[in-house]
Amino acid sequence: MNTNDLITSIVSSLSALNLNLSGNPVPISVRKLPLKQETIDPPTQVIVCPGDTPEEFRRASYNNHFFYSPQVQVVIITPNDAQEYTNLNTYLQWREQIAGALVAISGPLALSVEYDVPLDREQVADNYDYISLNARATLFQ
Repeated sequence: MNTNDLITSIVSSLSALNLNLSGNPVPISVRKLPLKQETIDPPTQVIVCPGDTPEEFRRASYNNHFFYSPQVQVVIITPNDAQEYTNLNTYLQWREQIAGALVAISGPLALSVEYDVPLDREQVADNYDYISLNARATLFQ
């Protein structure tokens, strides 16, 4: 399993959650960076992308085995239209559902989930609700 395999597994797990907002399904996109393109992307989406730190390789034994740890970031981006409370409960619920789906992925020896702040304040100031989770897998190779 490499970073791309982990991203594919995460997208599959998140698709099974059937996240929706006001009855509309929320698309899950794979991107290089957790950014939203204004004129192209839907207003609300979940982005899965490589993490902002490089993979780690650590020797596990003298027989050329390694622990390999890729990081993947999952980000919920949605416009807040200057609404500071609307849908907060929904986003926090999604955050917990996503974290549960990440931990349930099989394959890695361990998959840890790191929460960022519930809402990135800088993004909220730009009229976006931006919620991020980081998943780091530990694999034995």
